[in-house]
Amino acid sequence: MNAIYLLQAALRMNEMDLALIQDMRDAPLKQPTEQGGNHPLWIIGHLAFTESLFRSMITGEPNPLDEWNAIFGPGTEPQTDLSTYPAFDETFNEFKSQRARKRSVRLSVF
Repeated sequence: MNAIYLLQAALRMNEMDLALIQDMRDAPLKQPTEQGGNHPLWIIGHLAFTESLFRSMITGEPNPLDEWNAIFGPGTEPQTDLSTYPAFDETFNEFKSQRARKRSVRLSVF
């Protein structure tokens, strides 16, 4: 098994997870356990930010979601105040947009 296969498999698994996350649009801050955890809105925002960051690192272009670093970037913690975040649909659509932009980068791994 090579690294390209692993990355492609991870991307396919992520597509399945997206359907589950989208089902949570009416409960975007629902934490997975009584002790808290990453809620759906934070997960999809973190994925969107990571997609844009990764593409920026590959291409050298500015990260279009740099302003999201404080709420979705590495080391951030999910907040329970909905006003902290962009709307769920905006965040989810931004993830899809960033994923499509990253896939457009001409690299053999994608």
